[in-house]
Amino acid sequence: MMEIIICIISKMEKVMSAVVQLTMTRFAPKTHIHTT
Repeated sequence: MMEIIICIISKMEKVMSAVVQLTMTRFAPKTHIHTT
């Protein structure tokens, strides 16, 4: 049961990080800072 929760949390973190990158690039198009 804990493994499923950890897997979901890791997937959500990846999705949130992608959303943050998209929002940052969309709201701040002048600053092209690619943080990998």
